[in-house]
Amino acid sequence: MYVANNDNDTVTIYADASLLSDDITSVDATITHTSISNPKSLFIDNDRLYVANTGNDTITVYSNASLLWGDISSANATVTNTTINNPQSLYIDSNRLYVANGDNDNITIYSNACDLSGDIISTNATVTSATIDNPQSLYIDNNRLYVANSGNNTITIYADASELSEDVTSSYAIITDAAIDDPRSIFVINNRLYVANHNNNYITIYKNVNEFSGEVLDNDAVITGVIFEPTCVFVK
Repeated sequence: MYVANNDNDTVTIYADASLLSDDITSVDATITHTSISNPKSLFIDNDRLYVANTGNDTITVYSNASLLWGDISSANATVTNTTINNPQSLYIDSNRLYVANGDNDNITIYSNACDLSGDIISTNATVTSATIDNPQSLYIDNNRLYVANSGNNTITIYADASELSEDVTSSYAIITDAAIDDPRSIFVINNRLYVANHNNNYITIYKNVNEFSGEVLDNDAVITGVIFEPTCVFVK
């Protein structure tokens, strides 16, 4: 289990998560690399750990994530491209790294994620669609890129995510359902999209998302009740 600790600029690691029980007071590894600052999001792919740092606008990359032990004070790669600004979410698919930048309203894309090393200062593509506004969460399913925009309460969808290159200024579909309010997290499984809406305490659900195109105005279900200011949704 990997935990991003926003207030003390570390990532803590616990081995054998399935065996954790009772009160856990010790960790197996702590990443204290100086470039970690207010970490907001983590992603692991191909045994590499990617950390989005909102405090210094970087993505730090650590190889051999499953073997990290003790105090880790060095990274294998640091993405410092100037278009990264308040990175809120990461996603990796087909060896491409996608970064949601909350303060400059875009998605930056880096190819060959498993080969990144040293300082990375250039992108392979930037999604700058006018409908992207303070993106908070990303998800890729069936080669479609989903973006949760808390600034304008929409979900934008881009087809052929693995083919995105250069500057992308238009989306394939946009969900403008009135029940979306400050979407903080999204998850797609079995052709269904789940959205955690922070401001109205809703989880909104959309069926047959692989078929969406153009503007989508309504949801298929809303979960309410004991939910309060949800910031993450995960479906298994």
